Amino acid sequence: MVDIELIKQKKNIYGDNFECIAKEWNRFLMEKLGVTNAFRGLNGAEVAAMMTLLKECRLDVISEKLEFCEDEEIAGKLEEALSDSLKDRNNYEWIVENYNKYKKI
Repeated sequence: MVDIELIKQKKNIYGDNFECIAKEWNRFLMEKLGVTNAFRGLNGAEVAAMMTLLKECRLDVISEKLEFCEDEEIAGKLEEALSDSLKDRNNYEWIVENYNKYKKI
């Protein structure tokens, strides 16, 4: 489930930082990995897509930890982290699919 209000709240707090992240990631790729100037660079929507992948990895790791967790306190924290990461993943997916709408909110 997508939480548009949370997206708006985070955008108000952090600003529209996808373009800034794209700029920094592009610089990293060009400087550290030797990507040539022919590299067109990532854009903000692609950064959101990559953040979705990050959240997918976190969901996988947290789910695996939960499967084998025997400590109720830790399991509770893992379940909270799983819920938060799922919300974030869904919100990033919405941003990718609706980047122009995101830019306007």
